[in-house]
Amino acid sequence: MSPRIWVGLMLLGCVSPCDALDWPPLAPALPPPPEDAVHVYSESTLQSAMNVLESGQTIVLHPEGSPYQLTRTLWVNGVDDVTFRGSTGDPDDVVIAGPGMANPSYGDVPHLVHLNQSDGVTIADLTLRDAWYHLIQLHRSDDVLLHNLRLVDAGEQHIKGSTESDRDGADRGVLQYSTMEFTTVGRWWYINGIDIHAGADWVIRFNLFRNIRSDDGNLAGPALHMWNESSGTVVESNVFLNCERGIALGLVDRTGYNDHEGGVIRNNFFYRSSVQSGDVGIHVADSPSTRIINNTVIVSGTSSAAIEYR
Repeated sequence: MSPRIWVGLMLLGCVSPCDALDWPPLAPALPPPPEDAVHVYSESTLQSAMNVLESGQTIVLHPEGSPYQLTRTLWVNGVDDVTFRGSTGDPDDVVIAGPGMANPSYGDVPHLVHLNQSDGVTIADLTLRDAWYHLIQLHRSDDVLLHNLRLVDAGEQHIKGSTESDRDGADRGVLQYSTMEFTTVGRWWYINGIDIHAGADWVIRFNLFRNIRSDDGNLAGPALHMWNESSGTVVESNVFLNCERGIALGLVDRTGYNDHEGGVIRNNFFYRSSVQSGDVGIHVADSPSTRIINNTVIVSGTSSAAIEYR
């Protein structure tokens, strides 16, 4: 069901938002894995494959090893065009798990997947859950495809794109047909679904962001946050349910550069019920030339505005 159709049903009083929700849409299947793909059936064989990972390799994870309870973060350092994918195409079938978002004794698993200077990586058809910090950490890694994922219960960000003082971030990423959510709420306010610093030309489409909210009485971060000299972000056809904040392109007034620039926010749907607190659904700040087109934002009286520029 498209966002526009189920919005119409809700406004007619036919169904509640949760009853009407059928999002994200079914993800298109990726091409079959290559003949030389590495097939793994346990956490130990997955870690062994990571130890000898080379550019161009595909690792296929099978349900027999699920949940893959990690003993150390899956580090991808300086290798390009690698793929991690579940074997069935259904992210519920293959789960990669950490020690828990509220467990400070995370040992060698601060994040689940960490990409460092590794371009063209694909992560697809998997569930990742229960990390103290991030489920997926991107550092100076461009052209990443995140496809048909279920990302659940990150201690900080479900997807984090970090940078250093030179603001060389992760560019041209694609996040699509995926769900980012908390089972109930996050463990504190410093949480996001996706948070990218200095990222250019990202496309974020056909995703569901759900329950991005904190339990400590402070306002949670935006479910979708692109800032710190980011630019050109395309945010389209996403659904945000019961998040304290929705989309933020930019956040603060920078000196010497823009927090975000350009991009478009179009055809998204945001809903928050009246019993939950929060800020605006769509927010642009220090982000010139950003277009906001054809979105539906329902905050149920919990905010003085639905869309703001600051």
